[in-house]
This record gives sequence, C-alpha cells and structure tokens, in this order.
Amino acid sequence: MLYCTYAWCTAAAWWCAVGGLLVGLAAASAWVWSTAAPWDPLGGDSNAILSPDPELQQGQLNLADWNQAAEAGRRNRIAAWLTAVAVALSAAASLLSLVPH
Repeated sequence: MLYCTYAWCTAAAWWCAVGGLLVGLAAASAWVWSTAAPWDPLGGDSNAILSPDPELQQGQLNLADWNQAAEAGRRNRIAAWLTAVAVALSAAASLLSLVPH
C-alpha cells in the first residue's frame, strides 16, 4: 500500500477535501442551471412575432427546441467537468489522508 509520509500530506488532503466539497456544490448548482435552459421561439427579438403560416411557425418552434437543446447540452458539459474535478479532488483527499497503521 502506498502511504504519504511527508508532512505536507495532511494539509494537502484537507485542502483537496475542501476543494472537492466546493467544486461538488458548484457542480450540483450547474446541474440545476442546465435544466433551466431558455426556450425562446423568437430568438431574443422583442419585436418579432411567430409566423402566421403554420409551416413556418413550426420551423420557428423547431429551431427554438434545437437551440434550447444545444444550450442545455453546453450547460451539461460544464456540470460534468465540474463533477469530474470534484471526484478527482475527493479521491486525492482520500489517498493523501492514508496513514500507515
């Protein structure tokens, strides 16, 4: 078994644990944020209106769906990276805190 016998290991383990907690909380917030991706069929233009033509209107609504899905995917990637960093920091904290018995 590998043990960290250096004096700095305890402090490093503590900081990794705190970092893992903070990044984990940020990741949880990012997951919530990813579920709130905006759906805007008018593309952010306050003067725009939906087309009266049913086919064009359906195209506008489909585009809004695709844009929302793309934004949700981007937000999910951010949340996933934060989760990965939190797991890595927590694992480092666990490994650094091992002491020989």
